[in-house]
Amino acid sequence: MATDELEERRRQRRAAVRAPAAHVRVILPHTDGEVTKALSDLEEVMLAANEPSYAPEDDTGLGVGPEALHAVGRLASYVASVERVEPAVQPVAPDGRFELVPLHYVLVGRDDLARIGGAADLVVKAVRQGIGDDELLAAVDGHGGDIDELALRLERLVHLLGLPGELQVDSDIDALAAMEGTASTWTARDRPPTGAYPSAGLAGPAESWERRVVLSEAQFAAYQRLAERIMDVWHPGDPLGRFLFSGPPSI
Repeated sequence: MATDELEERRRQRRAAVRAPAAHVRVILPHTDGEVTKALSDLEEVMLAANEPSYAPEDDTGLGVGPEALHAVGRLASYVASVERVEPAVQPVAPDGRFELVPLHYVLVGRDDLARIGGAADLVVKAVRQGIGDDELLAAVDGHGGDIDELALRLERLVHLLGLPGELQVDSDIDALAAMEGTASTWTARDRPPTGAYPSAGLAGPAESWERRVVLSEAQFAAYQRLAERIMDVWHPGDPLGRFLFSGPPSI
C-alpha cells in the first residue's frame, strides 16, 4: 500500500474518532405527562410565531422557525406516545420490592437537540425579558396558559435535555439503557405475553404487560446518580419526587 494512501486512511480514522455522533441518547423520566406538556406548550407558541409570517432562523435552523418547529414536534409526538401508556419496563431496587420511576432513553438528532434547546431559550427570554421579534412576542402574549409557569417548565426542559454530554451521566445511561438486572419477571396486568406463562390459561382482550427488572447494585447506583441529576433540574426541592426516584434511605 502506498504511503500516501496509508496516511489518508489514518487521517480518516482520526477524523471519525473526533467526529461527534449524529444522535444523542437523552434520558427522560416517566413524568405522567409533564415533559409532554412542556414540549406541547413550546410547539404551540412556535406554531403561533410561524403564522402568518415566517419566523426567522439562522443558516443552521436555530430559532423558532420551521426547522426548529419540526424538531420540537418530532420529540413532542414521541414523548406523548411513550407517556400515554404504562412503561414496558418497571425498574425495581435491589431489594426486589421498591418500584422506581421508569426512565426512557430517546435517540435525538444532535441538530434537533440544538434547535429544541435554542427555541426554548428564545421563548424563555421573550417571557422573562420581553426580548424577541414581534411574531414571537405576540405568540407568547397570546399563549392561553400561565406564561411564567411556561417559562419555568421550558427552563427545566432545557436543563433536562442538556444532561447528556456529562461524562458520568453518559456512563450511567450506558449502564442502564439495556435494563438487564440481576433478575426479571413478567407481571401480567390482564394476560402475560405469549410464551411467558404457557400453562397459566389467563384470558382477556388486553395486551398490556410490563417487565419488572430488579437492578443490580451497580445499576442501582447508576440509577441513583441519574435520579439525583434529574431531581436537580426537573424536581428541585421536591422530597416526594426524591423518594419516588431513589427509594427510602434503607435501600
